[in-house]
Amino acid sequence: HASLFRVLCAWVWSGRREEVTSFLVDNGHDARLQADLTSFRTLHAALVLRQGDTQAGTELVEQLQKSKRVAAKVLCAIVAFGWNERGTAVDMLYKILGALKQGQ
Repeated sequence: HASLFRVLCAWVWSGRREEVTSFLVDNGHDARLQADLTSFRTLHAALVLRQGDTQAGTELVEQLQKSKRVAAKVLCAIVAFGWNERGTAVDMLYKILGALKQGQ
């Protein structure tokens, strides 16, 4: 899955966001995506939010709320800032920072 994830990220950076979003929607049950669902969900949520689909993005972010993955936690914090929930977002970021420091 790592190479697939890298390819999708490269496509995003090259401006092919809609194609990546379509791929993620159409292939959600693909074994390669299921192997690391949180990474692909995080990418999908970021893309959907970037494209302005707040409702779909919110639903995806809510699925990521309990994730232990740093990328998912950071995305949730960013979305909290976007919702004007600054206190919540700052708390989330402090928790992430604390977890990262413990891991060192």
